Amino acid sequence: MKARSMKAAVALAGAMVSMALVASGCSQGADTADGTPAVTEITFWSWLRASQEVVDAFNKTHTDVQVKFEQIPGGAEGYGKLTNAVKAGNAPDVATVEYAMLPDMLAQGNLQDVSGDITDLVRSKFPAPIQELVTLGGKTWTVPLDAGAMVMFYRKDLFEQHKIAVPKTWDEFKTAAAAVKKADPKSRITDWNQTDSANFVSLNWQAGAKWFGIQGDSWKITLDSPSRRRSPGTGRA
Repeated sequence: MKARSMKAAVALAGAMVSMALVASGCSQGADTADGTPAVTEITFWSWLRASQEVVDAFNKTHTDVQVKFEQIPGGAEGYGKLTNAVKAGNAPDVATVEYAMLPDMLAQGNLQDVSGDITDLVRSKFPAPIQELVTLGGKTWTVPLDAGAMVMFYRKDLFEQHKIAVPKTWDEFKTAAAAVKKADPKSRITDWNQTDSANFVSLNWQAGAKWFGIQGDSWKITLDSPSRRRSPGTGRA
């Protein structure tokens, strides 16, 4: 992929969804007779719903870059198709890749380094922990899609009824939990779903824990770090 085409693909990624640049080459014609740049065509694969509508909106507002979209299956079937396309030399320029699948796609040699093409606008829109999810080996391999915030809803009427202050910190949460149980011995402030890994992962990340990373040429796994033991998700409320 040429430099101008790479920047166009990164711009597309920033405007649309999280995409890793899959190793391939996008088409770019020669300049027109009057010297203006020819239209760059980028191929984009994704299983995300409404992607075609997003592509249509992008194409309407960009004259120098046009996107050709193809819907692919989600899950293992979709990643298998991407991997096979890379091996066959006809992979898309841009594709959706989940955060958790990024290391595997990188290990297979399916991605291009986009470190030099990530703009300050992209960096400013995502916090450092999200940027770290797309940075491996000191290089950036994709543009982030989003950051799924974890929120907790509460019964305002019950808190007001028992005159319990809504907690804003984990220390206050612990105090409020005791107050809820005292006000109604059959009640609890919340319930930690033992089958929902997202809660535990998010709380561990908030506490500063890193379960895995890269050390030299190997993976480093750390599941029992001090940060993990401090995580509020490891105890009962």
